[in-house]
Amino acid sequence: SVSGQIGAFMQSGLLPNLIPSFDPVAILDASFPNVNGSTFLAGTGENLTIPNVADAPQFLLSFNSSVAPKLEGQSFVLAILDPDAPTPENRTLANAVHMVASDVTFNSTLTTFVPLYSSTPALAAYLSPTPPPGAPHRYTALLYLQPDNFAHSAAPLIPEDRIQLDWQTFTMTTGLGSPIAGTYFQTGQD
Repeated sequence: SVSGQIGAFMQSGLLPNLIPSFDPVAILDASFPNVNGSTFLAGTGENLTIPNVADAPQFLLSFNSSVAPKLEGQSFVLAILDPDAPTPENRTLANAVHMVASDVTFNSTLTTFVPLYSSTPALAAYLSPTPPPGAPHRYTALLYLQPDNFAHSAAPLIPEDRIQLDWQTFTMTTGLGSPIAGTYFQTGQD
C-alpha cells in the first residue's frame, strides 16, 4: 500500500535523510531476473544478494484507477541511488548514482504491475550494486514526474564518477519535486 511505502521509507531513514518529503500516488516494484530465466519481485526493504541484483530490474507501477488520468501519457524520471556509500556508518560518498533514466513511460490500460520503459538512453545506465563488506546498503529507486527539459538540465549535474550527488539539490535544480513512487532493496557482501 502507499501508506506502507511511506512507513518503510520513514523506518529506514530514507525519509527525510535522502528525500525531504514522500507522498506517493503509486507503488513502484522492481522485478529482477533469476539465474534460471524466471523473474522475482523484490519487496520493499528486502535483502538481496549481489548476484540477485547483477542485472537491471524491470520496474512496474501499480496505482488506483482514480490516479490513472494523472499518470497516463506522462513521462517520468527513474533514479536508483545508494545513500550508504561507502558504508552505512560512513556516508561520505553518498549518494552513489546507480541509474538515472528519463522519458520513462508506460503503455497499458492496466493499473497493476504496469511495466515502465524508456525509448531513450539512460543519463546514467544501470550500475549493479557491489557494496564493500559490512552492513548492507539501501539501494533506493525513486520515480518522479518528468519536468520539461529535464535531460538537458540534469546531464551536467550527474558526477562523472557517479558519487556524492547531492540529491536534494539535484531535484530542486532540475524541477523534479517530490517522488510519486519509490522502493528500496538492501544488498551487502554477507
